[in-house]
Amino acid sequence: MKSGRSMNEKWTIDRLDGINWPTWKFQIKHFLLAKGVWDYVDGTTVLADDADDQQEAKFRQQSQRAFSAIVLSISTSQLYLASSCQNPQEAWEALRTNFARDTLANKLFLKEQYFRVQTKNGTQLEKHLKYNMKELNDKIAAIGAPISEEDKWLHCSVVYHPVIPPWLLP
Repeated sequence: MKSGRSMNEKWTIDRLDGINWPTWKFQIKHFLLAKGVWDYVDGTTVLADDADDQQEAKFRQQSQRAFSAIVLSISTSQLYLASSCQNPQEAWEALRTNFARDTLANKLFLKEQYFRVQTKNGTQLEKHLKYNMKELNDKIAAIGAPISEEDKWLHCSVVYHPVIPPWLLP
């Protein structure tokens, strides 16, 4: 019996489409970790100045695997962001810079969205909290401005007070 992964093993990642950055970033990072090439994206593995031909070939092959995985998991409409990049580090930085703008204006914009969001008529509270609020929270955290637990509870107690039983509130 053979151990290890099959060559025909299938992995699926939602393609980066312009609005799913936090989810895509999490999925592709773990995909690349599983494939053993994340270090080529984050810069941990670099080609040594004194590398021989064999080491250089291995480095280029692994770097290309990481780069290809990133490019193949981006939707066609977003490919322009990575099309001029030469390696996985450049591609990652180009995507991060575009989707995770950590400017003060963007932080304030996302936080304003978070605190102004309301459930739409007919939307179940659980679904709203799990998907809509979680997605906004992840976007805000991804740019280095996470919402504190106290602010999350405050928001829930103000916006959803008639819906949430008092014993669930702190």
